[in-house]
Amino acid sequence: MRDDIERIPLAGEVVLDAPKHQRAAVPRCRGAHFVGREALLAIDRKTDRPVRVGLKLGSRRIAREHSEVFSGTERVGEVTSGTFSPTLESSIAMAYVTRGCAGPGTVVEVDIRGKREPAEVVPLPFYKRVK
Repeated sequence: MRDDIERIPLAGEVVLDAPKHQRAAVPRCRGAHFVGREALLAIDRKTDRPVRVGLKLGSRRIAREHSEVFSGTERVGEVTSGTFSPTLESSIAMAYVTRGCAGPGTVVEVDIRGKREPAEVVPLPFYKRVK
């Protein structure tokens, strides 16, 4: 089995093969009773799972899916999606990173086609419409 896949038992012989970075997206299931609840709660209790964050890049280059995120020389995460935002006039991306790099204002680097670009961790959503 690949290293980036985690097997999550759901019911009987049914097993969900999920990418490990999706472990961060465990639904809140407290109080609800359903098959697989205990498996999801066990994942939710893990403190070492990655956190989904927003990134605002310092250049117009676009971070794409699977681009690596670095803090210094250490790989701390991976981009899930990225684009250029005309509203914010900046490149933005979402990534899963380690908890130590998940705080707003943290500066990281994203490897885009072999060149590292600076990025800042920002709160999600990137834009809130003013009413």
